[in-house]
Amino acid sequence: MEQRITSLETITSLISKGLDEVNHSNKGHLSLPTRRAILQAINEPLVIGRVSILCALKVYPIWNDFFRNDTEIIGLIEKTEKYLLGQTSKKDLLNDADHLDMFADDYIEDDMTASFAAKVAVHAAYDAGSDANSIISDYDSDEEVEDPYEWDTAFLASLVYNGGIVDLDFINDERNKEFWSWYLTDCIKTACSDDRLPYPAS
Repeated sequence: MEQRITSLETITSLISKGLDEVNHSNKGHLSLPTRRAILQAINEPLVIGRVSILCALKVYPIWNDFFRNDTEIIGLIEKTEKYLLGQTSKKDLLNDADHLDMFADDYIEDDMTASFAAKVAVHAAYDAGSDANSIISDYDSDEEVEDPYEWDTAFLASLVYNGGIVDLDFINDERNKEFWSWYLTDCIKTACSDDRLPYPAS
């Protein structure tokens, strides 16, 4: 119990540090080391997986506006949660993720932002199928490497949300600040609670 209280205090302190970082960044950015420190403090695979799912849900409306009749991407997000709860197999989850990664690729030339909104759901599924420690440690590139497969799910989602996925030089700073403020408050709070994830109304 004492360890859990200490962990909560650490998470709260890191969130305060992160909000200060975002507010003082001219781009409204939250650095990878701070994001990683928060996930290390959480240290629970279910909660870390829920953070990734919430990032996918945050940008899902961008995909839904582009491809209104598709149910597969939201289905993958739901399946990712089921996997975290032990209700489906890792093999099934990763097979679906691989399939939908290629499916999203098909629309990159039509609408890159929407395509990557779908790919955030794929990233979330891969996160869930990975060891929690590898989610925290494997991603060590932020803006430096222009390769979406080297970016963590939250950073990829932020670029979809702020418009930077098409060109990193054209990030909407206010949208970026909005995303990372949400990440540090609503996203972390919901992920750590027992609240139902905010799926769109069917």
